[in-house]
Amino acid sequence: MQSLRYTQPNSFGIVMPESYSNLPEKIYEEVTEAVNMAADVYRRMVALGVKKEDACYILPQGTKINLTYETNMQQLRHIISQRIAPGAHWEIRDVMEQVVSTCKKMDYIKDII
Repeated sequence: MQSLRYTQPNSFGIVMPESYSNLPEKIYEEVTEAVNMAADVYRRMVALGVKKEDACYILPQGTKINLTYETNMQQLRHIISQRIAPGAHWEIRDVMEQVVSTCKKMDYIKDII
C-alpha cells in the first residue's frame, strides 16, 4: 500500500461515493473546496517541517492511494469471495472486481478464479 507520507503534493485525488453525484452543485463545490484546502494545508505543513506521516492526518479519509500486495492463490480466492460479496463496502468491492478482471486476463490463473 502506498503510504501517504510518500504521496507527492501534486498527486492528490479523492474517492467520492456515487451518492455525491446527487448532491446540489453548491454542496459538491464545497466538498471539492474542502478537499483542495486540506491538500494545501498538508503541503504547507510539510514545507514547515512537519513529518509527512504526521501531516497526512489533515487529509480526507477518501484520499486516493495506490495498493500493491502479494498473496497466494488460496488467500486470493478467499479475499475475493469475502470482498466481492454484495454486503462488502463498495470501494473494496470495486477493487476486488478489478483484481478479478485482471486475473481473468492471465492464462495461468484465469480458470482458477
